[in-house]
Amino acid sequence: MEGSPGSPGEHSEHPTLSRFRGFLVSSAAYGKGRRGSPLIPWGKDPVVELGPRAAAAPVKLERLREGLEALRIRKAGPSRMRGGYMKDTAEIFVGIDVSKDWLDIVVLPSSEHEQISYDAKHVRELVTRMTEANPVRIVLEATGGYEVRVAAALSDAGLPVCVINPRQGRDFAKATGELAKTDRVDARILALFGKSLRPPLRALPDAQSRQMREVIDRRGQIVESLQAEKNRLQRVESKSVKASLRSHIRYLERQLSKMNDSLAELIKTNPAWQENVDLLTSVPGVGQLTAAQLTIMLPEIGTMGPKQIAKLVGLAPLSRDSGLRRGSRSIWGGRAKVRKTLYMPTLVATKKNPVISALYNRLLERGKPKKVALVACMRKLLTIANAMIRDRTYWTPELAAAHS
Repeated sequence: MEGSPGSPGEHSEHPTLSRFRGFLVSSAAYGKGRRGSPLIPWGKDPVVELGPRAAAAPVKLERLREGLEALRIRKAGPSRMRGGYMKDTAEIFVGIDVSKDWLDIVVLPSSEHEQISYDAKHVRELVTRMTEANPVRIVLEATGGYEVRVAAALSDAGLPVCVINPRQGRDFAKATGELAKTDRVDARILALFGKSLRPPLRALPDAQSRQMREVIDRRGQIVESLQAEKNRLQRVESKSVKASLRSHIRYLERQLSKMNDSLAELIKTNPAWQENVDLLTSVPGVGQLTAAQLTIMLPEIGTMGPKQIAKLVGLAPLSRDSGLRRGSRSIWGGRAKVRKTLYMPTLVATKKNPVISALYNRLLERGKPKKVALVACMRKLLTIANAMIRDRTYWTPELAAAHS
């Protein structure tokens, strides 16, 4: 009868295809611990011919059996705990929410949560346990300096620590639909951030660099206080208040001098820092303080391309386009302290530096606002400094024009 198995009709099924379908059924049974199909002995390797294009593609039963066995073992593999954190073949990601007095820790994929006191003893214990767990990423947020101690301890132990901008963490939480905000939720979001995005690892400052940053920060605080006291002195009339302000101004000026001396001494203790400062101070408009601040606050200088370093600092114009709309370009994000450091040197360079001055005047002639022209000059000064540190060369107008 036409179409029945074994007949030469147009719709007859190839006998080998029938045997292969029987093997698929028996394979499902094998996954539950049963033996193979009686239709096809395990010791044979038949060739399945589904058509002329598949004639040269044999299906090996041994390979299929190995794949099914590997899948069964993988599903049956138990997870184990070690040191309080999951120790399994799965990759581990840790989020740490830093507060003034305690740390909230969440570990993925186990979603374990723990809260510990933020003191030296518990930080040492945390480092030991993280070393045993061997996580892929440990993610923290920058919290006004409170994160420095635990991040430095983890980094010194060789662990993969990432300190991200709090805005990134909050935006990521909103993107996942998490609108609540608690310490535990923040720690879980940070762990999920590390698992989903795997932020790039950057070397954290060592002890000497951290000490240098503290001196720079303290100097900036003194400068702000000094300027505020001088402004107050111009507005008051009381003799006693004027005397108090003048006394405080003299005290702040002495403290500022001490911070300047400490900054110079710390620079001399590190030959690499001193070499960078010597190179940068050869640029017209860049002084010792600016060179030191760029060296410490921007350790990536000389290791990145011009576009990358400008984007890192926040001096690269960002697009705001959608559909047919072409929005205005503007800078956003980046390292505000480095931009603040570059502002005054660039302002001086627009008058004293021939390369920067030519760019500034050219932009003004094209009708650009002064602030836009000044930001462009800041970007150019940064890229020139980046090229000088990269190539270990001193300033020359020709060299600056070639690298800018």
